[in-house]
Amino acid sequence: MKIALYIFVVILGFAVFSTAASAQTRSVEIEIMQQHLVNFEYDSVVTMAEKMLADKSSFSVKELLEIYRMKAIAHYSLLEMNAALNSFVEILKIDPDYSLDPVRTSPKIVKFFNEIKSNIQQKANPPQEIQPAKIDTVKLIMDTSSAY
Repeated sequence: MKIALYIFVVILGFAVFSTAASAQTRSVEIEIMQQHLVNFEYDSVVTMAEKMLADKSSFSVKELLEIYRMKAIAHYSLLEMNAALNSFVEILKIDPDYSLDPVRTSPKIVKFFNEIKSNIQQKANPPQEIQPAKIDTVKLIMDTSSAY
């Protein structure tokens, strides 16, 4: 009985440790990617992002948003507008209310993102057409030929 408990504790410890180590590795990868972005190494950012996004399930929502954000900025900076648009659309699929930080992001990129966001919101909520009010009239015809 003691051996079974010992094995269970070891397996549980290994599972917890490997999960924590995996999360730490992902965090380090994202930090390295951020450093490449700061250093204007946009091709490296795109390459790293694509490798990371091959296994989206291993990242939290917050991490995915950050990866897509950096990837979109790198594509935009490389003048790859369609790829930048696609990355920003992926962000908005995850979080429709997402906003770029204007302190950390170029105003041109913020404007580009906000236009994409606005277009998506307009498609999701098309404006209601205003129908002019129709005034119906009722015409009463009195039959005077019949007697009461």
